[in-house]
Amino acid sequence: MTSNRWIAIHTGPAHYLDHLGVLAIELGLSLYVTEEATYQTAKTFYPELDCKLIDIQELSLNYLATHFDVIFESGHLWAFELLPLFQLMFNKQMRIVYCPHGNSDKGHSQAPIPKDISLVYGPHMMDHLKKTGSLDKINSTVLTGNYRYRYYLKNKDFYDNLLKPELEGKLDPEKKTIFYAPSWPDGENASSFLTSADRVLKEVGEFYNIIVRWHPFLDDLYPIETHQLLGQYENKKGIVFLHEVPCIYPILNASDGYLGDFSSIGYDFLAFNKPLFFLDSHFGMLYKCGMQLNLDEHLGKSILRYIKEPMFSKLIQETYQYVFGETRDGKEILKDLKKALSCDKAFLENYLQPQQDLDFSP
Repeated sequence: MTSNRWIAIHTGPAHYLDHLGVLAIELGLSLYVTEEATYQTAKTFYPELDCKLIDIQELSLNYLATHFDVIFESGHLWAFELLPLFQLMFNKQMRIVYCPHGNSDKGHSQAPIPKDISLVYGPHMMDHLKKTGSLDKINSTVLTGNYRYRYYLKNKDFYDNLLKPELEGKLDPEKKTIFYAPSWPDGENASSFLTSADRVLKEVGEFYNIIVRWHPFLDDLYPIETHQLLGQYENKKGIVFLHEVPCIYPILNASDGYLGDFSSIGYDFLAFNKPLFFLDSHFGMLYKCGMQLNLDEHLGKSILRYIKEPMFSKLIQETYQYVFGETRDGKEILKDLKKALSCDKAFLENYLQPQQDLDFSP
């Protein structure tokens, strides 16, 4: 099996490019995207990526079955749900490689989702899959390490320079910068954005510059509330919105501290061994690496008291190693992927068999 029969497909928001897009670059794959905006974003931020814009109507089962043997994707369900149809209609056992789009602690209470091959960053994600029972629903796993951070370091000058125009003249050079990255509501987890963003921008903004990158799903779930709130601060000195910038590591590099809730970006920030602050506490181990702010106190003053202290430095380094493991390059990942794809397919066959009796009649 050769990689020219492998394809990465992305039908979602542009921020997944920092995951699936970077993976495609590292493995030498083409990436199909179905949105013009995502395509243009890919051209700007990932010029190395062989990105092709294709109408979603053209991604028919027949087209995919004819041209490809392996699909890489970052959605939890859609590609895997197609497997029985490939088998039923074309007698083809398509292989699906799931590329995670973050290392957050969300979804711990959800039912496990079946997967063929799943990429995992390191020991933390493996343990998370075991605890939730998800590992039993996965055919095989392949370790990647933090390939995204590795890619950023290889292209650091390009990405840092790409970010400069977004920040120049907008930040106070006399102040340190806090990166505020609220996630989106997920089951029992409530995003800090709707409840705390206004307060964060006011109180933290008294003492620090703030870079804000809210989760794109907030635009879909709460478009009016999101833009009404942010509109009050759009042209305020010391506050910069970067929600349309998909690459996260140059933003983290430009920040002196992180403020968030349960976003996976908190785990990414561990690479820089800088202070982390949280507006709430959850069950994940990330929250042991930083300071949970007392919501009864002034947020900016609370951060001011701790930002200069070398807090949690050792724990941050240990946690980063546990989360991402050893650094791996594209050749190592590719070698393990080929091995996983050549392994016994009994798992897939067991999954597909019960689906043969599906009734597709109107």
